[in-house]
Amino acid sequence: MSDIHITDKESPNQLIYLQRLHPTLPVGGSLYSGIMMYTTHVLDAAVQTVNALHNKDNKSNPFDFGLSLGDTCNSTQYNELRWYIDVLDGKVITPSSGAHLGADTIDYQKPYKAAGLDKTIPWYQALGNHDHFWIGSIPVDYSLRKDLRQSFISDEVFATGDILTNPAIINNRIYYMGVFDGSTPYGDIIKAGPVGNFSSAPKVAADQDRHSLLRMEWMTEFF
Repeated sequence: MSDIHITDKESPNQLIYLQRLHPTLPVGGSLYSGIMMYTTHVLDAAVQTVNALHNKDNKSNPFDFGLSLGDTCNSTQYNELRWYIDVLDGKVITPSSGAHLGADTIDYQKPYKAAGLDKTIPWYQALGNHDHFWIGSIPVDYSLRKDLRQSFISDEVFATGDILTNPAIINNRIYYMGVFDGSTPYGDIIKAGPVGNFSSAPKVAADQDRHSLLRMEWMTEFF
């Protein structure tokens, strides 16, 4: 399997609004997609399918091993990686962050027990660009945006320019990028739009579990 892109939909430093500016670009799936509300659930469903195929016909033709080709995370975050590993390990998943809005009422926010990959299937993991670059494209410790690493655990929604057109304007705070509203059934996009439309910076509940992992830290989680 590949490109699971487990997404913390309530993270403050996404690039959701840029997808609205460029709705036809293929890269849009990493910036905004309705499936982002359910990334851990989709992985869990895939794992259940793998288990069923592995055990079909009394294991007469089981899988020899599994290979995951990377992009486990959408944007290098610790909680995204933990959700990925914990789904494969069959643990209880709390697929929300920050204030955990809707955790008692909204289906994609409710905690659940993952099935877990059949323990008789050994599996191996590769590193993808989204596992160690912000949104898969920009080094987290990018010299042109000094606060990028801090923005993962900030309570302020990220603001930037149209970096799909010109990455060098990452410091131009022109648009607030927005977040999903986990308290709504369809994950409404909120706190997004031109900076001039806001009297002050929109806020979210900060969460230390959103911190960005260095490559060695990312690899260490698997052990």
